[in-house]
Amino acid sequence: MNLSSNNVTKTFMDCLFKNDEDKTNHVKVEGIVSIFGFYPERLQSHYEDIKSMLSELPIDFRTTHGGGMSFLEACNDCNGIQWTGEHQVMEQLFVMAIGLDLAKYCSPKETWQVFPGGVPYIAIQEAAVAEASTTDATYIPYALYSSTTRSNRRSARTICHKNISS
Repeated sequence: MNLSSNNVTKTFMDCLFKNDEDKTNHVKVEGIVSIFGFYPERLQSHYEDIKSMLSELPIDFRTTHGGGMSFLEACNDCNGIQWTGEHQVMEQLFVMAIGLDLAKYCSPKETWQVFPGGVPYIAIQEAAVAEASTTDATYIPYALYSSTTRSNRRSARTICHKNISS
């Protein structure tokens, strides 16, 4: 599943409880602004979709490459193209990932105020997205990347990761 605001929100909404469902067994995740309770089986059924979307985020979010990155950087994909302008959508992606143990906060909530914007650094578990990425993926240094045109970057979306929707 490709990383997009629509895909994240649609997946997120499906993982929430419906009105008539028993909420005693739930996956509770504390987000940046809210606390969420997910229906465990539906959250698990979207494991591959969420992993796929995470693999399109900048490589510095991964535990073995950058060790984590500011939540504020999650609005861009690995090619530097903005995929969402909504912090709420970014939070939706990360709380689902945390609920599946695909990501984690790099520090306790009490320390977030020292970070830019008062938001956390988040790390994506490398093993969680490794299968979704190509083994010969190339990381583009920012200096080289910033000199390319936006249209060239868009057409080179697979430079960081394979097209996992095919």
